[in-house]
Order: sequence, then structure tokens, then C-alpha cells
Amino acid sequence: GWRPDTPSTAFVTAFVVEAQAAAQGALDDAPAPSLRAVAYLRRVAPAAPPDTAAYLAYALARAGLGADSLPDGRRPAELRDADLSAAGLAFVSLALPPAGSRQALDQLGALADREGDTASWAGDEAGGLPGGPAGVTAAALQALAQARPDDPLLAPARRALLQLWGVDGWPTSYDAARAAAALLPAADAPGPRTLALGDEP
Repeated sequence: GWRPDTPSTAFVTAFVVEAQAAAQGALDDAPAPSLRAVAYLRRVAPAAPPDTAAYLAYALARAGLGADSLPDGRRPAELRDADLSAAGLAFVSLALPPAGSRQALDQLGALADREGDTASWAGDEAGGLPGGPAGVTAAALQALAQARPDDPLLAPARRALLQLWGVDGWPTSYDAARAAAALLPAADAPGPRTLALGDEP
């Protein structure tokens, strides 16, 4: 586990691996993602629900492992055909190269809740991932921006995500991390980042 006297869980471990990979890409002296954590993710992948397996595939891809990193035969390409929520579709899209993510992105676009000039995605915690609309919308935005930088849903999704910023910020730390991954500059841009909402940093 990542805290004393707590068991390891697939989601938390994948979240840590994703954060470690992001830090390695942004900071000169950041260590590589934990090999023990990566080995744990690969070990628990066979029993993971489809949405969680999609997130594990994405975290492992961020750690530098390819699309064949899940050891149970459920490669990201096969996960596209599973019963995935919007979050699962976003993460399996992020785990695949853009050319392989078309089907999942089409499904993701069909699930968008369009209202006025915004587009958001509803959460579903049944698959083992946090289901808040901020985190799910941010994951969808990140997936679309990676593979389809000219997608007409991008601007409406950004507006929807920014509207979910509350008095105390994003609802949860996970939502904040997902929003940062979706809204901050490209991961290969070096140095610190600042997220601004209008004129307020």
C-alpha cells in the first residue's frame, strides 16, 4: 500500500504510476515510475473490471510500456469491445496510438452530454474508477485532444470542465489531477506549469 497499514489497490497504484510518469516527463531529476508498482499492476490486471483495466493500460503506457503490457490477453485494442463507461473509453483511447483509438473515441463522442456551448460526460463508479463529472470530462477531453486536436467537442468540453471549478477548486484531488492533465500544456514542454481560469492563476 501507499500508506502505512493499507493494502495495495489497482486504482491507487495506477494513479501513483501516472503521477510518477508525468513528473519524469516534466522534471530533470524525477525518478522513473516504481518498478514494483508496475509489476503489481501487471499482476492484478487479469482480475480488474474493464474500466479499471483501461486505466491500468493507460498508466502502464505512460510509464513507457507498450500496448502489449497487460499480461492477461486483454490488450487495449480488445478492451475497446468491452462494456466501458466514458472514463474507460477515454483511458483505453489514451493507451492506444491515435490510429487505433478511433472506435473508442467515436463511442466517447456519442456519450457526450451537449448542453448549450458545453459538452460533458457523466461518471459511473460501477467500473471501479472515480465517477465525478469533472474527472470523467477531463479524461474525455485529454483523450480527444491527444488523438483529434481539431475535434469540435474540444472547446465545449473545456468550457464544461472550467464550469465545474467550484469555490474550493475541483471537487477531489483526482479531479484536479485529471483537469491538470487535460488543460495544462503538452507533457513534453519542460519546466513548471500554471493553470489559469480567466485572469486568475
